[in-house]
Amino acid sequence: LEFLQNMESLWDDECMEIWLLEDTNINTKLLEKIATVYTNLRVRAAIAQNPNVPIELLKNLIKDDEYEIYLAAAKNPNTPIDVLQQLALHNSSDIRIAVAQNPNTTLELLEILAKENDTSIRAAVLINPYIYLNNYIPKFQNY
Repeated sequence: LEFLQNMESLWDDECMEIWLLEDTNINTKLLEKIATVYTNLRVRAAIAQNPNVPIELLKNLIKDDEYEIYLAAAKNPNTPIDVLQQLALHNSSDIRIAVAQNPNTTLELLEILAKENDTSIRAAVLINPYIYLNNYIPKFQNY
């Protein structure tokens, strides 16, 4: 923890954010420790977007009730389905678009998002890798 506190004085929030977004091999214990030291919203969002974030930490970060963290979690390819379902109900179309693009989003949830009035959300559903990998494109052509 002392190492991280020293790191906080050496690294500004932007450096920490960039490191967290680019290092997909970061140790989960280190992510947990960074989350206890850094309070900056962008750093916490970068933790939420890191694919190695432990699920419990991700769920705790979401409790911050911040748009940036919701969006980051929706972009994380390892976000669990129950969290994606919760985020798919958010009033922000940007968050729903990120859920629609997430490769972990289930077919059932993609079908719900495909019925949205917002064409950007429907377009995001069509580019979801799950749709292509499972050859579901014909299923979504009528949306």
